Amino acid sequence: MRSVWHRTLACRSARPVLFALTMLFALPCMAKVVDVIEFHNPALDHYFVTADPGEIAALDGGALGGAWKRTGNNFTGWEIATAPAGAVPVCRFFGTDQYRADGSRIGPNSHFYTADAAECELTRTGFTSVAGNGNTYPAWTFEANAFAVEPRASTLCAGGTRTLHRAYNNGARGDPNHRYATNLALLESMPGWVVEGAVMCIPQSTAFHVSVSRGDDTNSGARVAPFRTIERGLAAAAAVGGATVKVAGGVYNESPLLRSNTELVGAHSPDTWEVDAANFTTQINGRPRALAIGEAVNVGVRHVSVSSRSGDGNTDSSVAVSVYAARGVIISDSRLTSGDGAAGVDGAAGAAGAKGANGGNGGGAGNGSAGTGGGGGATNTPRRGGNGGAGACGFIEAGVAGSAGVRGTRTGTSGTGGPGGAASFGSVQAGGRGNNAASNMGSSPPGQSAEPGGSIEVERVDEFITGLRIVANRASDGGTGQTGAGGGGGGGGG
Repeated sequence: MRSVWHRTLACRSARPVLFALTMLFALPCMAKVVDVIEFHNPALDHYFVTADPGEIAALDGGALGGAWKRTGNNFTGWEIATAPAGAVPVCRFFGTDQYRADGSRIGPNSHFYTADAAECELTRTGFTSVAGNGNTYPAWTFEANAFAVEPRASTLCAGGTRTLHRAYNNGARGDPNHRYATNLALLESMPGWVVEGAVMCIPQSTAFHVSVSRGDDTNSGARVAPFRTIERGLAAAAAVGGATVKVAGGVYNESPLLRSNTELVGAHSPDTWEVDAANFTTQINGRPRALAIGEAVNVGVRHVSVSSRSGDGNTDSSVAVSVYAARGVIISDSRLTSGDGAAGVDGAAGAAGAKGANGGNGGGAGNGSAGTGGGGGATNTPRRGGNGGAGACGFIEAGVAGSAGVRGTRTGTSGTGGPGGAASFGSVQAGGRGNNAASNMGSSPPGQSAEPGGSIEVERVDEFITGLRIVANRASDGGTGQTGAGGGGGGGGG
């Protein structure tokens, strides 16, 4: 195995310089990125990756009965001879093809890869068994250093690299196998497999280019043939498991969604495709949630200005960047500006007022006094006539006077008064209906508070946010609800 020192020497050239001392100048060496291609054998349900062009061509050509097919889950590594400083080789092992006395195979029918030096050494020598020939063998046989990567030393891979994860089939069917992917969700979705975690940092060499002024979404995304929209560039990046999307200066009226292992970098010159923030601004004008990062790992956003439109409907917030269910998010050197949140919802109408009190009783009908009888008839003797008859009891009005008495006889007996007149019935009116009482007006609650405009919305996120300029706005609160209706009138009097 070539040491790091030897690998570095492969990129050096000795050149004596005629000064007081002879000096050795290190000439820069371009690190070459290699593709690591994944294959799958359905019969074994095993996965295999290789960066060896000969192996790739053989499997693509139907070797081993054509049982191995590409999955499209590929990633990248560095060629060992030209790998950058700090990179380490990836040890490649295959299960030892020796058999115990009972006929069982010592090593699994599988490959294993690791960039961890301690794990590599343990795999070289550990898990030993005695073969039928009496010799002791480790379970794994070292084949070669397959490619180079950067070791996983912290929570996040350094800029320019992305995380490679490893999963284990938990020894299914007694035949261990591992799978490697940048897409953590892919590994987590495999039933029966155990995700072992992030194991190495691989080069993020693939880059797609976007220019609103020079691009076309039917292009390849190369420097000379950029896409027109950021969304198209991000879709291309997702199709290869993640990449850098370089965006030229300009105004982009869209609302992109960033996926795993993707870096969005704005402020590029469309001529050199270098970041030139002094002369170029990448402005994204989007919906009320203008830029989203969701259910993703290892996402970066740099050198962009993001503005969200004001909220569209009731209680709709305006958020420049929405981040949810994500890990390893870095947003830097960017400006986030939210629009106004939508107005709050008006309060509900108040409840109806209480019923009014009953009206007072109407006036009662008074009884009329009894009629007074008529006077007695006149006599031609000193005797007086009799009293008039008693009037009947009337109501309200006095009875009519009785008629005059019959004239007395000569003998002077008193005449009999006539009967009192029948009293007229008083017109009895019912008590008047009470006036409706003035009801209390129903009270109404206030409207819901308006949603704020927000620069960034974060939910269930492990994020690193630096160098931001944030501008947030807020809409007015909701109005007070309509006044409640009046209560019903009071009942009538008795």
